[in-house]
Amino acid sequence: KGFIYFNSFLIIFLVLFIKKVNKRLYFYINYYILNKIIVKNYYLLLLTKKLLNNLKEI
Repeated sequence: KGFIYFNSFLIIFLVLFIKKVNKRLYFYINYYILNKIIVKNYYLLLLTKKLLNNLKEI
């Protein structure tokens, strides 16, 4: 059905195992680079209110 497909987008990010005081290992991923390339959509609050009002009428 096409739900799963191969993605050739390569991202390199930092993965660490950190040993805490209780001697347990914690898995840590630094998403800084991934967050830099994600497209963030910002909308004005007035446009959001107008959209919600239009949706209420439907």
